[in-house]
Amino acid sequence: MLRSLFATIRTALRAPTTVRYPTERPRMPERYRGRHIFYDSLCIGCSLCAKVCPNNTIVMLERPEETDPKLRHRPIIDLNRCIFCGYCAEVCPAKCLFMGHAYEMAGKSKADLIFTYRGMIASPAAPDNARSVFPGIDGSIREQFVAQEKAGEGRR
Repeated sequence: MLRSLFATIRTALRAPTTVRYPTERPRMPERYRGRHIFYDSLCIGCSLCAKVCPNNTIVMLERPEETDPKLRHRPIIDLNRCIFCGYCAEVCPAKCLFMGHAYEMAGKSKADLIFTYRGMIASPAAPDNARSVFPGIDGSIREQFVAQEKAGEGRR
C-alpha cells in the first residue's frame, strides 16, 4: 500500500511531459517526415518520384505551354493517400523534393490536401503552411488521371 502511495506522489511531483499545443509548438525530430517541400528551380521533370511512390500518390502534371522538356512535368501530391515513406525524396536525382517538418495538414475537404508543385515550393515569401489546391480536382487525384491514362497519355 505504501509503495503505491509513494509511486503516486513521485509521479505527481514530476514535470509534465505534454506540451500545451496550440500555444507551444512541439519540436519535431530531425528525421521526422512531414509535408513535402519542393524546389521548382532544381526539378528536371524525370518523374522518378511518381514511379517509386508505392501508393501512386504522386502524379506528374503535364504543362503543355512549356517548351523546355525539363519544365514540362511537375508533381501533384495527394496527401489523402500519402504514407510519408520518403521514397520520393530519396530517389530524386536533382534533390528538389524533400520531406519537411510541417505536421499541421488538416483541411476541410479532401481537395485541401492535394498539393501542386506551387503549393510545395519553399520560399521565404510563402509561410510554412502555404498550400495550393489544383483547380478542377474535387476529390481523389486518381480519378482525374485515369481518363488521361486511358486516352494514351499516361504517366511519364
